Amino acid sequence: MVNFKRKGAVEMSLSLIIMLVIGLTVLGLVIAFVTNMMQDAEGAVEGELSQAEERAMQSVEDDSSPFATGPSSATVNPNDYERFFVKLRNPHPDDTITISGFQDDVSETDNELDFDTAGDISTDGGLNADVDLTYQQVVGDGCTPEIGVTGASIAPGDEEVLTISVDVSDASCQSGESLGFTVSYEVEEAGEGDSFSETFNLNID
Repeated sequence: MVNFKRKGAVEMSLSLIIMLVIGLTVLGLVIAFVTNMMQDAEGAVEGELSQAEERAMQSVEDDSSPFATGPSSATVNPNDYERFFVKLRNPHPDDTITISGFQDDVSETDNELDFDTAGDISTDGGLNADVDLTYQQVVGDGCTPEIGVTGASIAPGDEEVLTISVDVSDASCQSGESLGFTVSYEVEEAGEGDSFSETFNLNID
């Protein structure tokens, strides 16, 4: 009787150990999956640039105009993201323009991101600065991409390049769809200023 009880206890202990090992393994896989997803989301905005992206960014930096974007169009696979670059020049001799980075979704019904609200634009003095991104689905219907924007502090008379990432990993975004994004930049002081606007297109392969 004693041996039978001991045998049953040992078998129960082995079963518990096996279940514990399986549980820890599954938990580890879940944690790794979630971590990879978070890293992918962060990488869309802050990750290392590919050689093609570096060339596109350099082309935007070298543009002599006070506002430039690039590339004008790109193709991306479903469940992936693409980066575009926007150069903003601060024409004011005294005020600094500060733009906070952010990530947010856009859709056909909620299709405009005002950097004043989605992120934050502030200036040291009386300069008014406004940056907007407007989304339009050119081909297809219902794609809800996530937009990520890096922050920047643009000193008086200086210029900075912002990275705008477009993530189409949402299930609503399908192959064959085409997305259009228009970035507008306005700077004004005492009723005088400049406004700029450029559009870039993203095709889902």
